[in-house]
Amino acid sequence: MKNAIRGAIAANLKQHMTSRSTAVTKAQLAMLSGLPQSTITRILNGTIDASTDAVAALAKALGIPSSALLDDDHEHAARAQQFREQMLSLPLEAREKISRFMDGLAVHSDVRHQHAVGDVSATV
Repeated sequence: MKNAIRGAIAANLKQHMTSRSTAVTKAQLAMLSGLPQSTITRILNGTIDASTDAVAALAKALGIPSSALLDDDHEHAARAQQFREQMLSLPLEAREKISRFMDGLAVHSDVRHQHAVGDVSATV
């Protein structure tokens, strides 16, 4: 592989293509993403740099964020994918409760940050 980013994209794409929740063939991914199958093969082989548009199209086709294809921390990416799969296996009501809880954490974190740094808009 020519560089680390090519390698990360290739490894992450392979992982997500074979994942239980997003399993697709190259032909299916080509149809879903609108990219030629030959381009997908070359991205998987690490012989070309994937454009930002290609990364976005592949991620959208797989139902994952683009960052999941760019993450060069393969262990982190694998854990994140495993978490997504576990979440998808839960009943809808449980997923909604977890989502509300996570949203509450994010809001609480934002409020704490604003309180810590002060309200910047009041001084502008």
